[in-house]
Amino acid sequence: MWSKFNRESSGPGALLGDAAAFVSRRWPLDRSTPLLPTSASSCAYSPLPSGPPGGMSIGSGPHQRGKGAEQGDAEAGYKLASRGSGGQLQFNGAGTPRPRVASSLSLSATLRKSLLLAIVLLVGYSIGAFNHRCSLSTSASGRSFVQQLTAALAGGGDGGHGSSSSGGGGGFGGFGGTDGSGSSSRAWGTAGAGGSSSGLGDFAPVNKTLRFPVCNGFANQRLSILYGMVLAKRLGRAAVLPVLVDNGLQRGDSAVLATANNQIPFEEMYDLPHFVSSMAGAGVHVLRPADAPPANTVLRLAGLSRGQQGGVSEALATTYASIRHIAIDCPLFKLGAEEMQPGFEPLVWATLNGLRPSKEAAALVDKISRAISSKAAALSRGSISSTGSGTGSGSASAAAAAAVAAAAASAADANLLTAAGAAAGGGGAIRVARSRALQAASDWAAAAYGPARPFNFIHLRIENDWIEHCRRWESIRDGIVRDNCYRHTEEVAAQLALFGFSNSTPLYVGSYWDDVEPGRREQALAKLRAAGYILVTSADVFPSSSSSSSAGGAAGASGAGGAAAAAAAPNPLEGRGREYRAMIEYFVGLRAQRFIGNSVSTFAALAMLERRRAGRWAAYYNGGNIPLASVLPLLHRLPWVFTYNSWSGQYDYLLKGAVRSALATRSFQPYCIFMGNESAAIHTWLVAHNVTVISHTPAWREQLLALAGRKAQNNVAHSHLYKTPDSLVSTFQRVDLPVVPVLDQYSYVLYTDADVFFRRPIRLDDFGLPLPRSVSMSYEMDPMFPYNAGVIVANLPVMRANYKAFIAMMLDPGASEGLYYPGYGPADQGIINKFYESDLRGRMLNQLFNAKPYSTFDASAYILHFHGPKPHEYAAYLNTGQCDFKGLCEKAFAMSLCRYTREWARWVPEEPVALRLGDACGLLDNPAFQRLRGPTS
Repeated sequence: MWSKFNRESSGPGALLGDAAAFVSRRWPLDRSTPLLPTSASSCAYSPLPSGPPGGMSIGSGPHQRGKGAEQGDAEAGYKLASRGSGGQLQFNGAGTPRPRVASSLSLSATLRKSLLLAIVLLVGYSIGAFNHRCSLSTSASGRSFVQQLTAALAGGGDGGHGSSSSGGGGGFGGFGGTDGSGSSSRAWGTAGAGGSSSGLGDFAPVNKTLRFPVCNGFANQRLSILYGMVLAKRLGRAAVLPVLVDNGLQRGDSAVLATANNQIPFEEMYDLPHFVSSMAGAGVHVLRPADAPPANTVLRLAGLSRGQQGGVSEALATTYASIRHIAIDCPLFKLGAEEMQPGFEPLVWATLNGLRPSKEAAALVDKISRAISSKAAALSRGSISSTGSGTGSGSASAAAAAAVAAAAASAADANLLTAAGAAAGGGGAIRVARSRALQAASDWAAAAYGPARPFNFIHLRIENDWIEHCRRWESIRDGIVRDNCYRHTEEVAAQLALFGFSNSTPLYVGSYWDDVEPGRREQALAKLRAAGYILVTSADVFPSSSSSSSAGGAAGASGAGGAAAAAAAPNPLEGRGREYRAMIEYFVGLRAQRFIGNSVSTFAALAMLERRRAGRWAAYYNGGNIPLASVLPLLHRLPWVFTYNSWSGQYDYLLKGAVRSALATRSFQPYCIFMGNESAAIHTWLVAHNVTVISHTPAWREQLLALAGRKAQNNVAHSHLYKTPDSLVSTFQRVDLPVVPVLDQYSYVLYTDADVFFRRPIRLDDFGLPLPRSVSMSYEMDPMFPYNAGVIVANLPVMRANYKAFIAMMLDPGASEGLYYPGYGPADQGIINKFYESDLRGRMLNQLFNAKPYSTFDASAYILHFHGPKPHEYAAYLNTGQCDFKGLCEKAFAMSLCRYTREWARWVPEEPVALRLGDACGLLDNPAFQRLRGPTS
């Protein structure tokens, strides 16, 4: 075989020709031939059983055709790709991995003493367990206490860092949860009996505890509990519930802690049995303070901070591992983002989901949610009457408005959302197909929070303490851009319009009115009323003497009679503290049809992220980034948008690789703007893989085709995108990013073409602060303008404000030569470069987000873009030596195609082209082949 190579030839082209001759004989290009057999083989794709992002089940792999087939391939591929080659593991009887330890037959005196001591401790511990009602009979799991104890010792004792969170016993996070009634066991030194249906199994007996206080306002206390639970899990300790702060109003940088005169019991705000059960299901045992060990046995630690080497969790896990009971400062933001490992994501959401209101508080949330709708209807009738309309007419109008709002709220929770296309720039109905996982989350939210109510909610940060906080926060000099704390607050009505808020839907305005200057309050509310909004505030639904006078009856539109009625109404929150009221408003906000707030505020940011995970619309009006997402990345998914259609089947394999790689990073919420047949196999595949598919037909379709037809023949020479009308319209779909429903809740999205794959997780702040003013793109082949639109970071509110002018320029016959824009490029890429030229030149996207296979390999690249030739075209080039993209094929083989292809092939293991290219690259890189081939120029 080797003699067939022409050793006289030289250069990359000849080298590729030699490789092609070998590869084409071994792997003829036949895409109809299945790549992998269904039986076991050396190249079989073996998915792992680990769960998907956020605990959602996405199936069990592409070649297992049972329930949920193909849905788990993204996660499985990622696990296969990232599986390390470290030390070997053994498994104990409970299924928990532990390191292999070499044994010795000769025991030293010290070791014999240690074993004797261990036996004595084991006997003593068993006796103690009997005294604490821990039965030696089998538990709910079928294992006796001694078996559980043995498994715990085998798995690392008190739950070491390396043990599995999904094993049957021992490991990474504590013990038992609840008894049959849901209350925690009083025996803090014993194992629980399970009480969880999560499949995590029983917990190893642990007699170590962690105490921590909470600090500041409601949302910060909620996050403090979250951090405390993560630490307890990481350290293998039981968590002692803290008392909560009744009034966490901050006037400076110092934390506000609970005191004898400023506290509220945990169970008065939250459903304690539900929280204990939720934490048990996530592997953390929770104790009431009364059930915890005496305070005089606790070592109190202070001064732990994020900056220390190894992080707070590492310091506590090593330095204080031998201390049975420890207490730390408020853990809020003490764990760095790097310590919030992906494996903690189920625990993070279990904690937030477990923190639901107590029965009394939940009844108030329900009562106030209904009162908002009733009050809005009364205000609407009063407003209509004051303009001369009859009572009957006003009542009918109010009823009609309420019916429309209720229908919209119902549609927001539906699996298939239908909205008027004309309102969003579409030519017909817009249909949104939500994945089963997202629909399940929406159904869960309806059960946990209650159905979406027919009102919108804005959390308006205009309090005195907030203004002072913004001044301090933006003055920090640490190299981080902080410029959005109070942005757009004075013109918030305009921001609501940009986010598509309807002034026919009642708007609840939440704020801590007792701390708002009267003039600032009246100015803010007057602007919203001038925009036509029907306003409701806390003063309308739970009035008191102080709030009625300070908030001015909210809208001031109900007149003296309405104010008198409000003052006479009983106040269900009389005597309750600031944070209890904040909690009520928080859960009212979770029920709203739409929610918008300030992303710098932890209250608004946390509510927004909780709503988005549950499939409910949420936005922020102040622009910029979400600081909470940078310190708690597990809470945030960056919206990733791509366009596709039903007639580009030859590129389906590329799209599947993009989706699988994106899901595996656990950092994206994927959306597809789709054209064509919704019964197509690729549409079904996308929905099954947790992609929200938005079927959208642009309103400008016919105008665009008419303009392109003027120079159709010339346009095809500029770009292959002009070949068919459907292809042309499909590629222009990205210009409708700012007007497509569902996407209208986001300030920033990442758009990519379908021919990419993701190499690393991406967070919003990774694009660099400050974020782009409108759009940001990187260069195409050479580092010069115009730029490539295959990857775009898009500021949707700004694009929405410019949309009308943008479409007018796009369709202007004088602005292009039949949709080719001289000096800017073809089609939508050309018009984006032309319209946003100033912003693009001022801020180019880092090339790490748009790496190309014909450029130098970059191990730091986030996204690989198969710009120009696609993998099947590279494979064809091996056969024919022909390439439609001039010298890019040859250049790619000489540069980084092979290194990137090996990574990409993991996401499309069923594709013959992936193995074919891999085989060719392996041959090209083989030293023996290089020696036989000789030097190349």
